[in-house]
Amino acid sequence: MTQQAGDYCCHAWTIKDKRGEYGHTLFSKYPLKDQLIYDVSIHQREPRAVIETIIQLAMTKVRILAIHLGLGIGDKARQLTKLQDIIGNSDIIPTIIMGDFNEWWPEQVDGLFAGRFGVDNRPCSFPSFLPVLSLDRILCSKEFQILDMRTVTSTCWASDHLPIMAELKYSS
Repeated sequence: MTQQAGDYCCHAWTIKDKRGEYGHTLFSKYPLKDQLIYDVSIHQREPRAVIETIIQLAMTKVRILAIHLGLGIGDKARQLTKLQDIIGNSDIIPTIIMGDFNEWWPEQVDGLFAGRFGVDNRPCSFPSFLPVLSLDRILCSKEFQILDMRTVTSTCWASDHLPIMAELKYSS
């Protein structure tokens, strides 16, 4: 996996029990700096988190946010409000938001970020053994153009979602 996804990673473990640790992971081919984990859990629901980190591209810092949202529409709305607070003024630094939005109807996420982040061409990533739904997203601020986006099918055994990879072009 790391050959395709990168040698650097940050984990957001939200569940730890006798079987192991569960959550989501951000992989990068660039070193990750200033890693932060934000708890966006909703009381009495499965714990959820946002990973925030910075990568350095030549002379430009890029902010990366990786998220795993809940399933309920109301829970997701509250988590998206928390995400907006974390994002703040995205015009300050180029930003990429990615992850499992668990978004069955794209209006909630796409409508919220329209105008600030480009809406991607989402590949089907769920369920991993026969992907027919696009629950996962990569959203980029206006400095980026998405050249290619695809799933990594060789990892279908690792999760109920396939990972998404994107090739981006940066223009300042």
